[in-house]
Amino acid sequence: MRIFRRQIALIAGVTVFACFVTACSSNTSKKEDTNNVKDTESAIEHTDRNEDESEDDMGVDLTDIFSERELAQTADTSEAANIELVSGQNVTITEEGTYVVTGSAENSSIIVDSADDAKIQLVLDGVNITNISTPAIYVKSADKVFVTTTESENTLSVTDTFTTDGDTKTDAVIFSKDDLVLNGVGTLNIKSTDNGISSKDDLRVTGGTLNIESTSDSIEANDSVKIGGGIITLKSQKDGIHCENKEDYKLGAVYIAGGTISIEAADDGIQGTSLIIEDGMIDIENTGNSFQYDALGMLGGGTVTVDGKEMTELPPSSSQTQAE
Repeated sequence: MRIFRRQIALIAGVTVFACFVTACSSNTSKKEDTNNVKDTESAIEHTDRNEDESEDDMGVDLTDIFSERELAQTADTSEAANIELVSGQNVTITEEGTYVVTGSAENSSIIVDSADDAKIQLVLDGVNITNISTPAIYVKSADKVFVTTTESENTLSVTDTFTTDGDTKTDAVIFSKDDLVLNGVGTLNIKSTDNGISSKDDLRVTGGTLNIESTSDSIEANDSVKIGGGIITLKSQKDGIHCENKEDYKLGAVYIAGGTISIEAADDGIQGTSLIIEDGMIDIENTGNSFQYDALGMLGGGTVTVDGKEMTELPPSSSQTQAE
C-alpha cells in the first residue's frame, strides 16, 4: 500500500472529487445514472485506506462508478432496429432505442439527432466507414449514446480535413455533443486526421478493444473521462487522453479504475484538470509529458509504467512546476 495516499489531506480529496462528481452528474437526473452520487464517497474511501491493507482488499467496485448498462458488454438486441450502411448516404437516428449497424460504406455518417432525454445504443457488427471530411458517428443531440461492439472487427476513418457543421467544429471520427459510452466485446479501430473520439460532455470506456491513431488527441472530452475496462491502444501526435473545460475549472477530470491502456503520444500522455488512477495497467512511451494536471494527481492502485519504468506515484505536473 503506497504511503503517499495517507499524506493527502481529506479536505482536498473531498473538494476535488465533489467537483468531479458534479461534472459527471450535471446532466444526469436520469434513473440509470443515480450511482454517480456515490463517486465521492467511493473515491475518498479508496484513497484513505490503511497502508497495511492488501491490494486485494481494496479493489475498485465499478458499480459505484458506472451504471449497469455502461458495464454490460453486450446489448439487448431483441427489439433492435437494423441499419445497413450505404456509401454516400447518411443515416439519421431520431428515436430512442438500440440499432444494430452492419456493412461498409464511404462518405456515410451515422447521425444521432434525438430528444435530449433519449438514450441511443449503436451496436457495431462488422462496420467499416471511410469518410473524407465528416465524422463516422456524429451525435448532435441525445442524453447518452452507447457505441457497443459485437465480437467483430470495426474500422472508422477520416482521411482529410474535417469540415464544420455550422458553428460546430466536428473534428473527430466519433464526435458527440453529449455523453458517450464505449463498450463491447469486439474491436474498434479509429484512424483520424484530427481527434479520434471527442465528447463535449462526459466520456466513458468500460470494455472492448479500442485502437486509435490520430494527428491530434486520441481521446478527448470537456467534462470528464472515466475508464473502467477495455484494451486501449492510443497513438497520437498530440495528447493520448485529454480532458479540459475552459469554461468551468471544476470540470475536466480523468479517472481510471481499470483496463489496459498503452499510449504513444508526442505531447502529453494523459492531461486533465485532475487525474486519479485507482486501478488498471497503463504504459506510456515517447511523450513530451507523461501526465499533465492542474489540480489533484493521485496514483492509488494499478500498474503505471513510463518509458519502461514503473511509477509508485505520479510525477509532478509540468504545469504545477511552472506555477511554482
